Amino acid sequence: MAEKEPRQVEKCKPWQRAWLGQHRAQLVSRMETSCVMDELISKGSLSPDMDEYQEMKSVYITQNVRARKLLDFIASATVKDFWNFQSSLVETGCEDIAIKPDDEDSLADQFEQMDFFEGPPAVKKFAEKLKTSYRKLTMPCFQGQGNREVSLKDMATTIGLLDADKMNAMCGTAKEQAESVRGAAVASKDGETIELRHVMKRGQDGKFLRRQMVLGCAGVGKSSAFFKKAAYEWAQATVTATAQFWRDMALFIRYDLNDESLWEEKSWEGLFRRVIRPFGMSSSEERDILDFICQHPERVVVVLDSLDEANINKDSLMWRFVRGSCEDLVNVNMIVLSRPCEKVSLLAMTSVFHRRLEVVGFTEEKINDYVDSFFASDPSKSHSLRAALSGRPDVLSLMHSPLLATMMCRTFKVDGELASTQTEVYESAVLAMLEQSTEKAGHPTPLSILGELRPLSVNLAVKRLSKLAFDGLSKHKVLFSASELDKAKCLDDVGHHGLLSSTPGVSVAGRGDDTFSFQHHTVLEFFAAIHAVQVCIGEENQTAEHLMDKVGVDGDTSLFWRFVCGLLKGSSSEFVLTALAVKVQRANEGYFVDRGRLLLLLLGCHEECVSSLPGKQTASVAKVMETIGLRLVNQYLNASDVSTISRVLHSYGSQVSKVHLSDTDMDKDSTSTFVASLQQIKQ
Repeated sequence: MAEKEPRQVEKCKPWQRAWLGQHRAQLVSRMETSCVMDELISKGSLSPDMDEYQEMKSVYITQNVRARKLLDFIASATVKDFWNFQSSLVETGCEDIAIKPDDEDSLADQFEQMDFFEGPPAVKKFAEKLKTSYRKLTMPCFQGQGNREVSLKDMATTIGLLDADKMNAMCGTAKEQAESVRGAAVASKDGETIELRHVMKRGQDGKFLRRQMVLGCAGVGKSSAFFKKAAYEWAQATVTATAQFWRDMALFIRYDLNDESLWEEKSWEGLFRRVIRPFGMSSSEERDILDFICQHPERVVVVLDSLDEANINKDSLMWRFVRGSCEDLVNVNMIVLSRPCEKVSLLAMTSVFHRRLEVVGFTEEKINDYVDSFFASDPSKSHSLRAALSGRPDVLSLMHSPLLATMMCRTFKVDGELASTQTEVYESAVLAMLEQSTEKAGHPTPLSILGELRPLSVNLAVKRLSKLAFDGLSKHKVLFSASELDKAKCLDDVGHHGLLSSTPGVSVAGRGDDTFSFQHHTVLEFFAAIHAVQVCIGEENQTAEHLMDKVGVDGDTSLFWRFVCGLLKGSSSEFVLTALAVKVQRANEGYFVDRGRLLLLLLGCHEECVSSLPGKQTASVAKVMETIGLRLVNQYLNASDVSTISRVLHSYGSQVSKVHLSDTDMDKDSTSTFVASLQQIKQ
């Protein structure tokens, strides 16, 4: 006899969730939560064995928080549970609030026809101002003469689900960290991708996945292709089933965690006032907005950007907010964006995330779509660039990053040539900006960043900016006050070439003047590398080991070291590669220093200078391949990593003593590339 299919349980309807939201404040203040919970147990809608019940019964939460948790539970439960809740309200003294089943049709029609927003006018006004600002967002770009900005509607990125072990592989430095985060992760299929609008959609159990960790390497599009596109979708959301999450969210707010003054705020109201006040809301409107956030945190999305750039104060309100332990805001929908780094490991060990994601950038199909979009007014350029990329897998791997793709399209539009390394991409983009500014000033065009043929003004500008960047990187500082720029003699550079820009609404702790930053964090890392090569190595003869002690070799500075090797070029970079190789050979696996991550850094640095090396090899990498081999334990490899490894396997071939990939994952598209490289070695 055939098995019966499981009965489909009907989840709470949109109008029922809307009713719960509309009456939330009234229910929180009047409802006898414990009594209602007892009634729900007797009706079979709640059980002492349920995790939700244990959370609600915790002695560490207030009565108001307990009531909000109960309302969240009902909103994610079934239609039957909703009506059991209504009868429980009647039986516990809230019959004037409760609704009767006979009223269902009229209420459903009423809620379907009304504006779903159903918040105070001040909240709707603030939301419209936010949406207007988000509709103007574009991709970050290196502004140059004749360059068009790419609209976010042309953007598309791939987002992969990470399970706990992959999360640890990207961020962890100690084996015990894997155990710390394993229990907090949701199950996911290897290589599974999800659409952007589904990032925080309701899970199979009907609950919103409120806390998300979104990781990605430098320039892959965490702030652009992810946050800006998400904000754009929220601003453009229409009343359709596919945009249900965006409809439900009344406010979509972003904080830059590198804003030092955020970590000094003493109240959650102060945190939100920082976002509200620039939009010119009155004091009474501000109060209405704060009340709404407090009463309806489940209808607020907060994006916390740049965790890897933050100077964390573990005693601050902001850190409690990031960890999800700020009691008043525990139900806010939160997305944390970061590069993989030790700060992410610290956060993962001390708080729970319902889903972990990786922004992996453009697929090859999306690269072509993006190129076509960029050169929409000049299809011949698009065809030329796509043809050039088809024969250059090393360059194509750079295009997975939306930022690098934008920079490469801009430079290709100007000179029709392809850069072959990440360093060359940045050098070309920065030179284009310096060229534009020096032409305005009547100076000759610089030929290279580090070459001899440069006008004095460019030489001085590069030296000033590179020292500023190096000092900032060494001190984990990405924001600079006007007085700091003035002291470094860089204030006049603001607005001159576009490499520095103001950051309105973001400030340096303890200073009240204007704040500035490099146009992108990777630009700071590039200029810091210029200072390391020109001054630390070139003039002061500092060793690579000394520099590594000062700057570090963790996930926060890996791109800096790639730029250093790319600027040194060829055999000149061998001493840096040798120092890294020694660290790889001495490192433990999974403890204080992660050998796998150091090996990936070594191979990345090798990639930046290999094109100018005889035989495409270096003695240091050859020695590592012979003694250790390609040994990557508990790592997560993105498309760029796999592309680099494949070329190393091709270059060193028989010198690779072993390939050991214990508990190491990669996405499906990269697997075939990797297998093909292994087959070449075998042959």
